[in-house]
Amino acid sequence: QKGHDMLVLFDLLSVPKDSELGRLVALLTRIEDLGYILVWTDSTVTDYAAPCQIAKIELPRLKLRFFPRQDTDGKIRLYSQDHSDLFISDYRDTRLDSLSTGIPHCLIMENAAHELFLLVPNCPVHRPFIGRCPFSTELKLDHQDPEWLENMASRVYLYPVHGSHTFLVTPTLSSAMYLILLRMMSRQYELAFRVVQSCEADRKLSKDEAWVFKQLKNANRDKHPNAHAVRLKFSLVVMFCGMNIEELWELQSEYKAYILKLNEVSSHCKLSMDEEV
Repeated sequence: QKGHDMLVLFDLLSVPKDSELGRLVALLTRIEDLGYILVWTDSTVTDYAAPCQIAKIELPRLKLRFFPRQDTDGKIRLYSQDHSDLFISDYRDTRLDSLSTGIPHCLIMENAAHELFLLVPNCPVHRPFIGRCPFSTELKLDHQDPEWLENMASRVYLYPVHGSHTFLVTPTLSSAMYLILLRMMSRQYELAFRVVQSCEADRKLSKDEAWVFKQLKNANRDKHPNAHAVRLKFSLVVMFCGMNIEELWELQSEYKAYILKLNEVSSHCKLSMDEEV
């Protein structure tokens, strides 16, 4: 209920894809399964294609809520109830599109100062093997993983977009490790290496950080020369964090493969002489 008014829950399976609500559903299903998206209205609904006022949107599994608000320019935008002053943005440019490549499960958020953010669920991701396309970057999201639901109090990361729209800022170690995972899974090795370089992990990891750390095991099958370099660089960064890197990959095998493929490693991903020895 909203005050004394009853709220009506939409049956999203019956919404026409070419309607306004259908386009909203297509946007929200980028980050969540349809069955966990609750769209409420306080209007009298007679037809799915007819315009109606959305009262609120809930994504309970991701712990997200949105509500419509009219801005001073007259536009009605969907604001986050969990992240102050942020609304779902329709801004796009080629650099932003390039930046979000490899992160299909994201929403672009914006604030009144026109600063942009990527809202990304931090659920487990896997890269399924596709025989006819062995170098695929397609990702499969697992929103039902029980360990994720148990360990992650916050189920999304918010990445500020740098003003140049050329890189994402990682506010926490756990968000940085998750971004490394996404860049590795999308075979963006140089971007992954750059994120590893920005990490600092000289203390024992928290519960959520340890969970994200273990997710990097999903990126250990990639035998690209740059992939070995990223994994070795990450191993050096987390050396004193209290976790066993051998849970993710065999360090000696990674180093051997790196040396054998050294001539094929990108100059942006090569370890320094001190790191190699």
